Amino acid sequence: VPIIDAQHNPQFNTDLAQCQALASQRAVLGDEALASALVGAGFGALAGSSFGGRPFSNRGRGENALAGALAGGAAGTAVGAFQGRQAQADIVYRCMAGRGYRILG
Repeated sequence: VPIIDAQHNPQFNTDLAQCQALASQRAVLGDEALASALVGAGFGALAGSSFGGRPFSNRGRGENALAGALAGGAAGTAVGAFQGRQAQADIVYRCMAGRGYRILG
């Protein structure tokens, strides 16, 4: 719910609901989240495989790469989901501004 610089008029709740409905058409876990997950998994796998061998752990490079890929993929998904939610909020703010509301945040 955006913060506006005025009293809520009788149309505010209807306008907000319509803008939120528009924003919900944008998926939170869309293509950007998938791309972030893949990039995170790739970097995690590279980082994990670089710590293979006995000096650093009892696991081999493959196990460390897998662990790194899982951690990196999870982190990438979280970043992508945050970006998706932020994009939805931006849609609501722009929609409400387009309906004449002065949006403060």
